[in-house]
Amino acid sequence: MAVPVIYLVIFFAYALLFFGFLIKDFTITLLSGIMLMVLSIYTFQHGLDIFNQLELISVGFSAITFGLGAYVCLRGGFEMYKDM
Repeated sequence: MAVPVIYLVIFFAYALLFFGFLIKDFTITLLSGIMLMVLSIYTFQHGLDIFNQLELISVGFSAITFGLGAYVCLRGGFEMYKDM
């Protein structure tokens, strides 16, 4: 059974976010936040393969992912601005 590419991209985006927080690097965290927002827009339009019958789960996942990505980008920008 092959794993769809979208699941690998989701895993990579969240792993990159965790890694950015772990080493406290703003650029990696910003890139992962942008990646999460783009991923959520794709997920909202196309959905996840496993949740075709339950579209509400797919929409909820994309909304949470977009909110998390936006929060990470905005919060990181504010923290970087505050340190200047």
